[in-house]
Amino acid sequence: MTSIHLGANYRIECAGAPVTRQLVILGSGITALAVVRSAHRLGVAPIIFDTEQDIATASRLARVETHPGRHRERSSPARCPRPPGAQRPHLDG
Repeated sequence: MTSIHLGANYRIECAGAPVTRQLVILGSGITALAVVRSAHRLGVAPIIFDTEQDIATASRLARVETHPGRHRERSSPARCPRPPGAQRPHLDG
């Protein structure tokens, strides 16, 4: 009997085949790559789903499912208008 504890009062028990913990990751950008690495360290099998190949799909730590028929919407981050005369912030330090 395999048993997985999910918290103080929750447990999954399975008779027969061992239970594999999996994490489904939607998208394959740099954040997905970080999630893949963390999941692997925790012993969870990461699975990436995306419509295109990005940096995380090159990882050998995850199973990758690419479905190119679908297109995701690209949106630019919302920008607040700068008051007249305001300077751009310097990020050089």
